[in-house]
Amino acid sequence: NKSSFVVIGKDGAVRWRNVPQGLHDALVDGAGDGRTCSATTTSDDVISFRGPPDSPAPCEVSLGIAGTYFVRFANGRVDYSLPNFVADAFDEFEADGKAIRNVALHVDTYDCLIRYSMEKDDDDDNDVDDDDDDDDDYV
Repeated sequence: NKSSFVVIGKDGAVRWRNVPQGLHDALVDGAGDGRTCSATTTSDDVISFRGPPDSPAPCEVSLGIAGTYFVRFANGRVDYSLPNFVADAFDEFEADGKAIRNVALHVDTYDCLIRYSMEKDDDDDNDVDDDDDDDDDYV
């Protein structure tokens, strides 16, 4: 069993090894528009990738047990393969108007932490404080 990792550089470059295929595909197609760039693989199976300059970089990545993962990109796009009960909670939060910020998965158990914030209504546009971090909640 090889160890897995994902490293995101300040410049948006991403390196990873031994991640689920769905996460690999999402990282290579980060923009979600089918524009991919080639990834390079080193001798120790580390994949390096940098998307087009205008494509959003991943900003939240979590690896979990049995091939589960979550990734969110700077443009808000998410991709995931979550345990059923987590995916159900994810869908309920989104249906209630909450914006999922991250799903922190555990590598040895199905435990997780979902970070979300309340999405602003149109009538909240005049708020002085637009910092979403103050509104984050966890379950």
